[in-house]
Amino acid sequence: MFQYHCLNPIAEKGLGLFDEEYKKSEDLQECDAVLVRSAKMHDMELPESVKVIARAGAGVNNIPVKECAEKGVVVRTFEAAAFLRRSGADVTRVRKMLRDNLESYQARAEAVRTAHIYRDCFAIARCPSEGLDSPTVVGAQAANELLNIAGVKASFVLTEYNNEVYISARAIDEVNVQVMMEKMGGGGHMNIAGAQVKATPDEVEKMLKDIIDEDYQEEKAK
Repeated sequence: MFQYHCLNPIAEKGLGLFDEEYKKSEDLQECDAVLVRSAKMHDMELPESVKVIARAGAGVNNIPVKECAEKGVVVRTFEAAAFLRRSGADVTRVRKMLRDNLESYQARAEAVRTAHIYRDCFAIARCPSEGLDSPTVVGAQAANELLNIAGVKASFVLTEYNNEVYISARAIDEVNVQVMMEKMGGGGHMNIAGAQVKATPDEVEKMLKDIIDEDYQEEKAK
């Protein structure tokens, strides 16, 4: 029997798709897997029983990936279903459980629709947060979507939530968004990074553009 623990609310309708081989546990110490959306896990002490962390969203900035790798804990985002299938889970049921609701889908589409291109290759957008359970996750998903636009080297989605602006930064290979987000007090990886800033969306966007301009001038001077 597989036991899983949810760090964020997951609809019972979705969890009900698991059969008797899967049991939801309220005790993290007993679980084999952790399902998470936006909960921050960096300060959590994971029990040895945990074998996999599955994030229902894009990016892993809220998960201590390095520490998990050292412990042999597998971390997956959109590939979680494939991993669970190899472990014997029903991939169709897992996929249904992790699907977005209509409000999240519409917010992501709105962020993509209103995005603009800065300096010919940087996509910048703002994601609505009203009425969403996990607006920062939706913002991260929108940042991924923007990378599908021809000519875009990096994308940045700003999401105002809990009196802060969350920045989801994504890149393919030509831009190091980790360095850019570190300048705003955040971090991450070269292609996936983020930051939280206590300022207005307009102020954060100006800060972001100033960093882009600085990097652009340095690159031009080489």
